[in-house]
Parts: sequence; structure tokens; C-alpha cells
Amino acid sequence: FTGSSNLEAERRHGVPALGTSAHAFTLLHTTDGVGQTTSDWEQAAFRAQIDALGIDTTLLVDTYDITAGVANAIEVAGPALGAVR
Repeated sequence: FTGSSNLEAERRHGVPALGTSAHAFTLLHTTDGVGQTTSDWEQAAFRAQIDALGIDTTLLVDTYDITAGVANAIEVAGPALGAVR
């Protein structure tokens, strides 16, 4: 195998950690800002993930609404996005 989703395996054994972010990561980007929507929050999370992990990351698109999540991923990342899940 080329990696594991288990962060402890990376820490202990040097196995590369692979996978997507958790729903909690997307939810972390919610705010009480006036006029903000779940799409705004999701796009903020996607931007943060891409900034940290690069454009070839896999974005988790089903936190709120799958169809909107795919549209948000495309809006933020464009055609260079690695993948969606």
C-alpha cells in the first residue's frame, strides 16, 4: 500500500498519511457572519485545505449538500482539483 488514513501509523512507522478531511474541518469554518451561507463556509474550508495540502488534495463535498459541494469545489479549485469524495 502507499499510505494509510491512520495518523498514528504515520507518526510511529513513517507510513504516509492519505485521505480527505473530516466533516469537522468543514464545520470549523462556519461563522455567524451576516449574509454567509453554508456555501460560503464550505468554500472557506476548501480554500484552507487547498492552501495547506495543495490543489491535488481530495475535497469532502457531502458535509451540507452534495450537489452544492461539487459546485463549490469546482468554484474554488477549478479543473486542477485532485478529487472529490
